[in-house]
Amino acid sequence: MAYSKVNWTNQIPINTTNLAKMDQGIADAHTGSVILEELKKVDGSGSGLDADFLDGRDSSVFFHRGDYLGTTGNMDWLAVPGCYNVQDSVPNRPPGEGWGSVYVSFISHDRWVQQLWVGQFGKIFVRYSTDANGNRAWQPWKEVGGGVKSVQRGVVKAADQATTIDIPISTIDTSKSMVVIDGAWSQGPGNADYSLYGLPYVHTLTANNLRLDMSGVVTGTPVYFSWQVIEYA
Repeated sequence: MAYSKVNWTNQIPINTTNLAKMDQGIADAHTGSVILEELKKVDGSGSGLDADFLDGRDSSVFFHRGDYLGTTGNMDWLAVPGCYNVQDSVPNRPPGEGWGSVYVSFISHDRWVQQLWVGQFGKIFVRYSTDANGNRAWQPWKEVGGGVKSVQRGVVKAADQATTIDIPISTIDTSKSMVVIDGAWSQGPGNADYSLYGLPYVHTLTANNLRLDMSGVVTGTPVYFSWQVIEYA
């Protein structure tokens, strides 16, 4: 305080100087910093005070719960961490989706944001934004957890001197697909089967073609092997 006196007595005369000191003491006792220090003595659970922090953390770090994004909203605006309910007319929802809920989190800051969507019929999508010169650049929605969409399989014969084999396939999304080579064998004298130590391996997988390379040049005896292309929803 600028002035403090606690030993006032009945003998102190009332005059202009002492009244000024009294006014100054009252003013000093009601400064913001003094009031804050006094509030800290009584603040706590059940005090009824609206504090800036919860357990030492600002409210901006906590998730919002059950906020509603209506017809005037936009999915691209959802960057504050939290859980939101989204109406079926809000722009930039996952393709083909109606109502849903979305969970929003920061990846590093408010331009690197991740959104996880759970639709009214149980489909799950995810997307994220990147920093484009200080603005958010949203990447396309990707469906996750949709199970197996299709399985293509077959048996291929690698002819003599073969090193590369191309297998045409129906159109797939390569970002959601995997290849399984089930085995390989050769047919020797007397139609006996001989397993090979050198198996084919995947060279490239495109939307309509599976290309395999042989780990060694096939000579003399044809090689047969089975393959699968599994695409997920």
